Amino acid sequence: MTVFQHCEQTVRKLRTRKKGPFSLPIFAAFLLLSSTCIAPAQTPSFLWAHIAGGATNDQAQAVARDLSGNIIVSGFFMGTCSIGTTNLVSAGLEDIFIAKYDAAGNFLWARQAGGTGYDEGRGVAVDSSGNIYVAGLFQNSASFGATVLASSGGNDIFIAKYDPSGNLVWAKAAGGTADDEAHGVAVDAAGNAYITGFADSRTATFGSLSFVNHSGFDNAFVAKCNNAGTFLWVRQISSTADSRGNGIALDGATNVFSAGSFAGTATFGSTNLAAAGTSGYPDVFLLKHDLSGNQLWVRQAGGTNDDEANGVAADAAGNTFVTGEFLGPATFSNTNLPGNGTKQIFVARYDAAGNLLWVRAAGGNNLIYGNAGLAVANDTNGNAFVTGFFSGNGLFGTNIVASAGFDDLFCSKYDSAGNVLWVRSAGGQDLDLSYGIAADWAGNAYLAGWFASSTVTFDNFTLTNTSARDVFLVKLGLAPPPTIKAALVNHQLVLTWPAYAGGFGLESAAAFPSPTWVTNPATPALIGTNCVLTLPSSDPARFFRLRK
Repeated sequence: MTVFQHCEQTVRKLRTRKKGPFSLPIFAAFLLLSSTCIAPAQTPSFLWAHIAGGATNDQAQAVARDLSGNIIVSGFFMGTCSIGTTNLVSAGLEDIFIAKYDAAGNFLWARQAGGTGYDEGRGVAVDSSGNIYVAGLFQNSASFGATVLASSGGNDIFIAKYDPSGNLVWAKAAGGTADDEAHGVAVDAAGNAYITGFADSRTATFGSLSFVNHSGFDNAFVAKCNNAGTFLWVRQISSTADSRGNGIALDGATNVFSAGSFAGTATFGSTNLAAAGTSGYPDVFLLKHDLSGNQLWVRQAGGTNDDEANGVAADAAGNTFVTGEFLGPATFSNTNLPGNGTKQIFVARYDAAGNLLWVRAAGGNNLIYGNAGLAVANDTNGNAFVTGFFSGNGLFGTNIVASAGFDDLFCSKYDSAGNVLWVRSAGGQDLDLSYGIAADWAGNAYLAGWFASSTVTFDNFTLTNTSARDVFLVKLGLAPPPTIKAALVNHQLVLTWPAYAGGFGLESAAAFPSPTWVTNPATPALIGTNCVLTLPSSDPARFFRLRK
């Protein structure tokens, strides 16, 4: 559908008073909107963008939103990292960070955790009271506030709970003598937390619970702890080759969904599945438990090459969206996705009984760098928001986007029937990846990840890299028509309007109600999230508007 839209907002003179050498209009605003038709799915804009980082590698791995609209992001940093107004200094090679922003994107606080080794936040979730749960991995010993966790060897799993102000409530460790990691966390209405990941240790211990890995390969797991951090149950996916849990989600009340990959033969409860992949290539799994840890069903997808699920989201009715990557051809139930010579993105939807509703392929045509869906979120209208990276000319439904360099980040929106409503991308000449996504009831999406390009532009916001990799956090949504604000500063008129108003130009007219509008030739300054234009006192009184 072709959409023609005209939007304008006018600053109108009501009366005039003398102020210095010229007459200053006293301003009020009204909004005039007219459209020849209404678009069923408008393409969103980047409404704000923030950067964090320092002189080395810093990455965001996950993002969540609380009921008040605050945004929480977690990942890891090296050396000195500036997040908002806070400077963090790592105790070792990599430290965990947790940062909180309000709904308008204003920085609230940042916390760090870790020790002398590699420590990473991989997943983050928020409960109904605003408490924050972070899960990931740590080495050696790691300090979480006044709590010190000790690794049993290699990487160990951690889960930590913080209150809404960033104070540590508790932190717990799990794992064994080899490498064990948590990759995702979800939390229910009672404050119980659920984590998924993998354990390579011969014996992996979760509080008073444990399981034995007989294969010597990574074994995926799903575990539950209560709101005090006591582990209640853990479920192992025993496999003859590597299996990993990468994403976890809850539905309205009673079920836990985890998604990941497995190679060889894997045992899911009483169900044995054999990966179609040869030479250790994995297949996708989607697994459903109830809140007591009883397995309800498991589903498999993939082909003979490398296929992995990276993220999962669930709605109140138990329908799930899963995203990941496949090196086709790959089979999802009775649907076959063809290959194109490189890894592609998949997005699939299943009903509560595990029946495939649809699956879609997406991505670019670069045979070297590939594509992946890394995270997915859903809204209350049955839509899915998918994020990750692509390379080359990316095809998302009928929408085509092109990467500027190696890998560019993307966000795409699917409706409940699998139609692509829109896709947005951003990136520079290097690697730029989006790892986490959250969505709100209004259809806004919040993306977090990292970029290695020297600059990345998100519509009117340009982030400049200070290191090898810096963190980004952005909001993507439909902006309301912008409003001009006028103020008298040192006998000069200062006009301010939101920088998200891409495509809107400032015009002025000398008379009203039959104005002749002309484009203002001056270029506004970008200050924070606003465009600011200062007009000299010698200018005559005029009317101003933003017009698109």
